[in-house]
Amino acid sequence: MGLIWTLVRSIKGTIAEAAIKQGNAILEDANFGKPISEHTGAVPNSIDDDLHDRICVPLSTRGKVFGCLYVATKTSGVLNQKHLELMSLIADQISGSIANVDLLEQLQREGRRRDALAELSQAANEDLSLAHIYQMTASSLDLLIGYDRFVITKVCDDEINYERAFGDGVIV
Repeated sequence: MGLIWTLVRSIKGTIAEAAIKQGNAILEDANFGKPISEHTGAVPNSIDDDLHDRICVPLSTRGKVFGCLYVATKTSGVLNQKHLELMSLIADQISGSIANVDLLEQLQREGRRRDALAELSQAANEDLSLAHIYQMTASSLDLLIGYDRFVITKVCDDEINYERAFGDGVIV
């Protein structure tokens, strides 16, 4: 089975909302609240067919809830308090791992940002022409922000007219 990542719909009225608000795991009949297919557009409605029991456990780290772990069965009465406790332990284990992934991604983005800024600073000081500064800034901005249009204008001494302007790498 492959991973499905998608934009989440509203969790209002779902077991996930209840678990997050209560701050603990919930074991309930699958007929209560919205079905899992209403949590996301990537999951077909047929996933809810014949479900009887379900458990939803909030995923959190440092007191901040960032998701839920959800499991359901097609057999009634299979899930019980032991399963709820086990799912809570699993949620605790994977919460830290997911938080570490998020932290690593954040650190990598910050590292790329710092590298791009350092490269821009070094390149700008190597060649003090406006064209070179433009090219280096354009490359760095594309890595840092991404853009559709970028222009540098150098204002003349009279503060009204511009001497040169660069747009998309072309003197205009």
